[in-house]
Amino acid sequence: MTYFSNMLLALDGSAPSDAALAAACSLARDRGGRITAAYVCEPRPHLHGHHVDWKGGETAARRDAFTVLRRASEAAREGYGLTMETKCLDGEVVPEIVAEAERLGADTIVIGSHGRDGLKRVLLGSVAEGLMRTSPVPVLVVHAAASHAAGKDGDPPVATVRADAPRHG
Repeated sequence: MTYFSNMLLALDGSAPSDAALAAACSLARDRGGRITAAYVCEPRPHLHGHHVDWKGGETAARRDAFTVLRRASEAAREGYGLTMETKCLDGEVVPEIVAEAERLGADTIVIGSHGRDGLKRVLLGSVAEGLMRTSPVPVLVVHAAASHAAGKDGDPPVATVRADAPRHG
């Protein structure tokens, strides 16, 4: 199977997400691949005194999503000469990314990772781990440290490819 010719890039606006963008763009440029960048808006409340407004949280999440996707698209165009499609998805991150990868017929999912372990990982969860467990396609995980590891010549950051993601369920 060919990898990196039709990538789904999961973005969240973090430094590891930026490193994943750089890796995906470098791979797409070098291999003639295409990228679809996705940001998942999870439902989150917006607090107004004693009142919880779910709609206000949605608006803020969408605003964040469009900002991240616009910046990623500009970075791909200006830094790599690439045009990429962008998508704003609604729901839980892992199932939405997996479903979108299947809809697109993606051959690879690219995501950044903060590299948390121990209690932080238990409390905050790991989207990258969830994708590796449930994705039907390989997942390229770009680690947080890679955001500073890109070479001056534009080499992609250090990354881990799990083409043999275990299936649970």
